[in-house]
Amino acid sequence: MTRAGSRGAVRFISPATPIGAVASDGQILDDIVEMAGRGSTLLDVGAGNGYFVKLGRDEFGLAASGIEISDAAAGFASDVLGVDLMVGDISDHEGTDDVVTTCSVIERVADPVAMIEMLGAELSPGGLLALATPNPGCIRRRVKGVRRWAMICPPHHLSVLTGRGQDALLERAGFEPHRRETISTHVKSVKRIDTSGQHLRRAVFRGLRVTGLGADQPVFARATR
Repeated sequence: MTRAGSRGAVRFISPATPIGAVASDGQILDDIVEMAGRGSTLLDVGAGNGYFVKLGRDEFGLAASGIEISDAAAGFASDVLGVDLMVGDISDHEGTDDVVTTCSVIERVADPVAMIEMLGAELSPGGLLALATPNPGCIRRRVKGVRRWAMICPPHHLSVLTGRGQDALLERAGFEPHRRETISTHVKSVKRIDTSGQHLRRAVFRGLRVTGLGADQPVFARATR
């Protein structure tokens, strides 16, 4: 299940990668370390090009691994980043981990409750689930309207969840949400006038996060049963 929109195989990872793309992954990982601790095992489901796994290992001290259904994406992860992902779907994974993450995946599946239950089965007792979906309250949707918002794109996206919708799905699947925030990866209008140090974009990303207007909404939850 490739993250075609955020960390998919088409995204080129280099020193010139936009700061928002790095910052959004880094923010999720920072929250995970705060809640689960450095050294925790992490399984990223729908690992895309493997950058999230690499960042978790190299910068956040996590024992991170990933599973990805796309041979092309997994090949990119191996050839470019030196990250070996398991190729397959979640049912192919054996064992449990302290943390399970999935980003830009839940909105693509026909039965999100069943998917969350499968993610839960990969968690160690007391483990942490982190998932992220597009934020229908983001600034882009508010400016462009629903019809012009790119996240409304069936059959690629089958659902778009509000924060309350995320909570409802998690609770039906036996989880209790603990934290939610919003993050962003890029703002084209800001990029055009920003400096090479990307200071303006950093400030905008922080502002969007504080106001709940970021493009994506990660939520962190723990199992209740």
